[in-house]
Amino acid sequence: MAYAGGTHGGTHGGTHGGTHGGTHGGTHGGTHGGTHGGTHGEMLPGGPPSPLMGGALAMTQEATVGYWDGSPDTRKRNRQPKGYDDLEYLSESRRLQVLMGELSSQFAVSGSVGDAVLSVGGVSDVCCIRTPKKGFFEYQLRFISDYNDLRSDRMAEIMIQLDDIRSFFGAQLPMNPWQREATAHLLALTQSIAIQVEMQVKHYCYALRPAEYSKYVQPIIQTPDHSAFPSGHATEAFALATVLYKLAGTQSITDGLKGPSSPFRLAHRIAVNRTIAGVHFPVDSAAGATLGVAIGGALVALGEKRNSKGKTETLPKANFNPAMTEKDKDFTLKWVKDNLYDLLYKNDQSSAPTPHFSALWANAVKEW
Repeated sequence: MAYAGGTHGGTHGGTHGGTHGGTHGGTHGGTHGGTHGGTHGEMLPGGPPSPLMGGALAMTQEATVGYWDGSPDTRKRNRQPKGYDDLEYLSESRRLQVLMGELSSQFAVSGSVGDAVLSVGGVSDVCCIRTPKKGFFEYQLRFISDYNDLRSDRMAEIMIQLDDIRSFFGAQLPMNPWQREATAHLLALTQSIAIQVEMQVKHYCYALRPAEYSKYVQPIIQTPDHSAFPSGHATEAFALATVLYKLAGTQSITDGLKGPSSPFRLAHRIAVNRTIAGVHFPVDSAAGATLGVAIGGALVALGEKRNSKGKTETLPKANFNPAMTEKDKDFTLKWVKDNLYDLLYKNDQSSAPTPHFSALWANAVKEW
């Protein structure tokens, strides 16, 4: 018994002491480091400004430099860009700002109440989305009721995917930033463009959320304040899946959808999780998937086009009309396989060149 008691005491004491020490040390270190950095500042790009650091540097300059007549020294300078398409000299955030500005000018959404049209690079009708009638949504409430049983199983996914879906694709296809930096930038841009487009489409195609139709829905997450149709998560997930499939695979996007391949299966699961959570109808996800594949396909076309004289991809063309999706049809993997392939076909026209984005695309392709 003495041996058991000693073992228990030692184990308990060691565990408690180690945990307490680790927690205290981590908290103290983090607090001290944050306070020290915030108070003193840091003379690195993006470091926090500080009057204390500025004053100390001014005194040091005066003490160590003395008189200076303003002449330059002979040390090596920071390099200048080699040309307009060279963005390597910029920090990651500045590089993405330039790329986002170039891409944003290519994507335009127009429409009227209930209809939205996406144009890319001056080419119209890359994707057309039409909103279902009220009765269509009311009928699909039964799917939300059926999905209720999965809420406990999918809770962790649903909560994480509120703010992060790219990590799930990273689990499928390793994308550590020191090996696939261009790919990481490409996916960040893809999601940003998807959000920009989807919010405009939502505005034209406004539709109520499931909770507006029945008090029994009771979503397990906060219901967003914008349109349910089309689903933003479906749009972003399928845009990311399209770009990743093209980077990592050798077949066409339509071949990937016929499977459907792993990235599209993941995109489907992410979209369905939003129905399980109670904030989307299956038809919202179907429309979002159509829009997302069109956005992803357009980005592939823009990336692979090197200049106005040559291209390796043409723009997609996709149409989502509720008449093509019966109200008693769920958004299943079979729907993805049977419908997205039929909805998505090629435009004869090609878009304007995007040199910065094409350079990024070429670098991302090399990483795979």
